[in-house]
Amino acid sequence: MLDCHTLPKTKLMWGCMEKAAAAKPDNLHKSPLMFMRTRTTHLLDGMETIDAFAVAPWQQSLRQVVHISREREEAVKRFQNAEGTEIQTFTDASMKKGKVGYSILAWIDSSAKTEILRTISTGDMVNVYIAELGAIMEAVEWADRMLAASPGTWGTKVYSDSMSALEAITNPRHQSGLALIRRVARILWDNQAKGKRLQLAWVPSHA
Repeated sequence: MLDCHTLPKTKLMWGCMEKAAAAKPDNLHKSPLMFMRTRTTHLLDGMETIDAFAVAPWQQSLRQVVHISREREEAVKRFQNAEGTEIQTFTDASMKKGKVGYSILAWIDSSAKTEILRTISTGDMVNVYIAELGAIMEAVEWADRMLAASPGTWGTKVYSDSMSALEAITNPRHQSGLALIRRVARILWDNQAKGKRLQLAWVPSHA
């Protein structure tokens, strides 16, 4: 049985359940979820498929390229000491007036070179965690292109203030956002294999 009493009424699952409850089953042995699937196909288009694993369990760990410090001062000092030695890209996500979006800022030679602002959806469809993952993914894709176009680049690091998003990338589990995590991991592994320094790091908000 499905226990949905804590699920907000705005979520797609409620529409699916109401449609399924209003129809008569054509097979008494069909499971509730299978019956819901056959009766509400058009309502399921926006739902995410969560696989058993974001990445294969035998894949190389990303802990060497994702730096998460539990101490605020240590994280800030690491970021400040790296200024001038790497291309620094910052990401942030938020929800305002019911809309979820994110921003990306690339900082090169002590000046802002690239800024991206995106509104991706409404708060009843995605949450800030997904937006944080999306921002990291786009920043990593941008950094990957930078490294490919400039072979002499000394390295680049993507900074995020989302501890949960970085931990999900470092140790992915059975959770939402798997496609984004998988894409980020693939780019990080590819750059590792090429000997290029593309890393992620946590930095406190408003550091």
